[in-house]
Amino acid sequence: MKYFNVWQESDLSFTAKGVYCLLRQFADNTTLRCWPSVGRMSELSG
Repeated sequence: MKYFNVWQESDLSFTAKGVYCLLRQFADNTTLRCWPSVGRMSELSG
């Protein structure tokens, strides 16, 4: 799967772009699943 350049997407807020980038760090490229909990994402993003 090809991922788009999230920074060029003008319809997304800065926060949405940050969440996308955080999720990409946890993505499994073979299954296309992502596993961080909301609590873990909150902890990492502040």
